[in-house]
Parts: sequence; C-alpha cells; structure tokens
Amino acid sequence: MPAELRLIYPTQARDALRSHDDYLRPRSAKAADAVLAEVEALCNLIAEFPDIGRSVPRTSLRLHVTRKYRYRVAYRATPGLVEVIDFLHPSRR
Repeated sequence: MPAELRLIYPTQARDALRSHDDYLRPRSAKAADAVLAEVEALCNLIAEFPDIGRSVPRTSLRLHVTRKYRYRVAYRATPGLVEVIDFLHPSRR
C-alpha cells in the first residue's frame, strides 16, 4: 500500500468548501454534514492514492468526483504532498 501524502487546503479551497457549506447548512444540516464527510473521505483517499483522479489537460491538476453528491475535487499532487485547489459542484457556478 502506498504511503499517505501530506494533504493541504490553501485558502481558496477552504473558502470554496465553506461557501458550499454556507449554502447547504440552512437548508439541511444533515445534508451539509453528509457532503462534508464525503468530501473529507475523498480527500483522504486522494492523499493515499494521488493518481486516482483524471488529469486535466495542459495543467498540473487532477480532478476526482465524489460518488453520491458529485462534488469535484481539483488537486495537485507533488512528491510528498497533495494540495487541494478547489471544490466544485456542477449546479453551483
């Protein structure tokens, strides 16, 4: 099994996730918690297997999608580090 890489969330990524949470939480705290749990699980999986996401052409980014809620996690993997760049959802632009 590969060694887990260090996972970091720059300000842009934290702000994006907070924005999604701010949108969902007033509608349903349970749903917001479920989305955050799924995103966190995916980020931990990415830290363990950084090549799991598809590469984005002409960039150093990779993209992987959560199964249930379809959130896209954009990230960059370098030796010893996974940097989560952004969290995106197709219905929120």
